[in-house]
Amino acid sequence: MLRFNPTFDLQKDVVSSIFAREEKAFIGVLEPRILNVERDGGVVYSWRLLYTFDKQVCVSSCSLNKEETLLAVSLSQCAQGEGLKPVSQCLTLLIEIHPINNTKVLKAVDCKVKVQFLYPKTCRSTVLESHLLLAAEDGYVDLYHIALASQEGYRVVLQNPERLSKERVTEDFIWLQWDSENQRLFYLKTRGKHTLKAVQFYPDRNFETVFELPLEIHNIDSSSVRFVNFAYDHHEDLKRDDLSHPVRWHKDATYTIAFVHQGYYIVVYLADQFLHLINCRQQDLLCYSLFLSGADSYTEVLASGYEVVSAPANQLLDARGGRMYTVDLNPDFLLELLSPYRPEVQKLAALHCMLVYLQPNSMLELKELPVALTAIPGVKCTPELLCQPIIKGKAKSLQGYWEELQHVLERIISFEAVPSPRFRTNLMKEDFDKLQEAM
Repeated sequence: MLRFNPTFDLQKDVVSSIFAREEKAFIGVLEPRILNVERDGGVVYSWRLLYTFDKQVCVSSCSLNKEETLLAVSLSQCAQGEGLKPVSQCLTLLIEIHPINNTKVLKAVDCKVKVQFLYPKTCRSTVLESHLLLAAEDGYVDLYHIALASQEGYRVVLQNPERLSKERVTEDFIWLQWDSENQRLFYLKTRGKHTLKAVQFYPDRNFETVFELPLEIHNIDSSSVRFVNFAYDHHEDLKRDDLSHPVRWHKDATYTIAFVHQGYYIVVYLADQFLHLINCRQQDLLCYSLFLSGADSYTEVLASGYEVVSAPANQLLDARGGRMYTVDLNPDFLLELLSPYRPEVQKLAALHCMLVYLQPNSMLELKELPVALTAIPGVKCTPELLCQPIIKGKAKSLQGYWEELQHVLERIISFEAVPSPRFRTNLMKEDFDKLQEAM
């Protein structure tokens, strides 16, 4: 059903260029790894090991600020001979990029720490303040406000690094998920009933809780914290029994799907396995959804054994393979769903996908489409043109018409705030203004 279009490949886009400009003798051991993908689509990766003891220290999390002047990195010490697991200490550093190697220690603790810079949408070309989320496995999240100073026109350094301003965002959580696109933090509280909360971050340093939702879920182990969408930890335990990623099995399972926050987010929960919040941006309109299984759900990239996770800018990340993709619908597969032997619900869902997500395609419309649609109750497909209106001439009285039209425009103006809206009210407003001038 899905077609994967590669947009970034570590081997092709990075490794080949490294060998082209540096001598192999001075490169060291090449182990390219994607560590994070920021909101603007920027990829943070590592590619060189010069010393053997580097393998005993792994990057648990890292993030680059929007202006590319600061790098936050969380390092975990690994046990030798016992697998790659943190044993004693996690060191979290804040590093100035220009000049290089000036560092500030943020945390030195005995648990994992995740870091993520905020990416506010701002029109200012020069920003001398960055905001960093620091989430600890102990169950708390702090927001650091980092003031910067410009020196000599090109150096950006920490201003008063010994006394960084910070605020406590939340504490006592067992599950944490970061929504990079909307700059929101979701977390599950441990005290009392399980409550899902969302915190919205704004460009002016402020943040607020935008919704709270009690969840009737059980069998959650509160002894360890789970992180979702906080970069990619290549040395994390591959068992994945931490409510963050689905597991592969060959038996039937019952999972829960719940719509939250006016239908714009979906919670997917499978007991003892994973909990994930999906931002589907579903508008409050009639929609037919496709739920596929078996051969219909087969995807070539996902079947390769690699773990594919969502990334900003509508991309998918194959972190182990070092590749990124954009995804689009396969129109040939949608046509196959319109075949006569398919269930009616699948036909309606396929038709919905064609009308909403695919661009107009005359060749696609000529393939079997009219024949297939005639088999769907309530759907009529005809090449005939619409009949001309019966009422001719100009209306003599338009009293109340413009007021009603203005009222309708105001009711649907909220669609402008939704990405890829189906109705463009600004275009309707232009026609409305022209008609008012003509009257």
